[in-house]
Amino acid sequence: MERASKTELAKRINRAFLLLKNNLSSQQIILTLQKEFGVSEIQAYRYVQQAKKSTSLLPVPESTKIFTTKLAYSLIHRVRAFSKLAGIPITQVISQALETYLKQAENGQKEE
Repeated sequence: MERASKTELAKRINRAFLLLKNNLSSQQIILTLQKEFGVSEIQAYRYVQQAKKSTSLLPVPESTKIFTTKLAYSLIHRVRAFSKLAGIPITQVISQALETYLKQAENGQKEE
């Protein structure tokens, strides 16, 4: 069975959280989650347990997609070194760099 994405996980826990707020029993919630998401009883139980620990809905992260591009070797080495030094994944380094660059470009601050 394929592992749920962070987005899907947050949605499932949030669904369990809302069902708990509607005063449904854990067993009713488990059955609902199994039916709606096609998960096992054990997995549905885990979502209920996580929802019980929550005080509010979880933020649902935006879905991601693989995006392949060609980069110069020197840039790849710099990105990898920065990622290692900062202790964050390469994907996060690239995402943050692109977000910053695009925000600046949208605000007319792009260097040319």
